[in-house]
Amino acid sequence: MTRKGLLFTTSSIVVALASCNRAGTGDNETSQEIQTIDGVAMVASDDPMYLACIEEAKSDAQRSLEGARARWMAGDLEAQRRFVVLYAPTENGATVWLQPRHWGPFRLECVPLDTDVAEEGDIVVLSPDQILDWAEFGAEGDAPIKGGFTDRCGRMLEKARQPS
Repeated sequence: MTRKGLLFTTSSIVVALASCNRAGTGDNETSQEIQTIDGVAMVASDDPMYLACIEEAKSDAQRSLEGARARWMAGDLEAQRRFVVLYAPTENGATVWLQPRHWGPFRLECVPLDTDVAEEGDIVVLSPDQILDWAEFGAEGDAPIKGGFTDRCGRMLEKARQPS
């Protein structure tokens, strides 16, 4: 799976999670089957095992964020371009993966993925506590080599639900 495909999958899972009705009422109440989008397995966002995994993933991402920043700062430009952060710009649950261009201890300046030359309107300024997840990709760019905590939840739950 390409990096964009992986990020689309992860973003879709997080969007589904964020838009779920945590009170247990409404449209999501009975959706427990694995759904697919473009042939990619998605998990129901109201699954208790998945919700617990996502909460733990967000906590793991925050705990490890300073180490990720240190690796980003130590890398050259090519290595820095292999880092992405997950952010929810609005309360409606939509998430977006961004690429850090400046990563200080209290502020990140990021751009949408595949932005070569950033214009002023492209820059998104974040504080570290706004980061839901982060990932560092290897040179091949197929899958995260570090981070990607929310992606692991979807893969773990998908595997757990497959018939033995």
